[in-house]
Amino acid sequence: MVRLVHLVTLTGFAITILAQRATLHYMPLGDSITTLGCWRAFLWDKLQKGGYKQVHFVGTQTSTTACNGLNYDKNHEGHIGYLASDIASKKQLVGWLKSAPADIVTVFLGTNDIWHKSQKTTDTLTAFSTLVDQMRDSNPKMRIIVGFPFIFLSAPPQN
Repeated sequence: MVRLVHLVTLTGFAITILAQRATLHYMPLGDSITTLGCWRAFLWDKLQKGGYKQVHFVGTQTSTTACNGLNYDKNHEGHIGYLASDIASKKQLVGWLKSAPADIVTVFLGTNDIWHKSQKTTDTLTAFSTLVDQMRDSNPKMRIIVGFPFIFLSAPPQN
């Protein structure tokens, strides 16, 4: 959880710097870590209270998560159970970025890839490189923040 807090702080800092311009389009990209939980709501709230009201969260998904009564921008690109390798090879991010262009993206992917029995580490790293290329093709000036995959101390679930 400490890493997530640091990433939210780093994201807030990056958005603060970039949001001094016109509307900033921010895409939270990832798996269940992006979809579930309230970190996006807390980031949104922190930005709003800090006076950065021109930040717009983008994505083809809309959260249904209620977060302590916070009214936040619920758009995101989180997909429960998705693998970075599948998103990259199927070029799903290309379509998502066409539907919801972004200036800054945080990437919370990799946990499911690590848990996937047949997934090689090199395949996951290649997928991340492909995703970065796809983001740069969409917007060469895009800021990209990559979070560490969450590694649990217990064994991955068995199929």
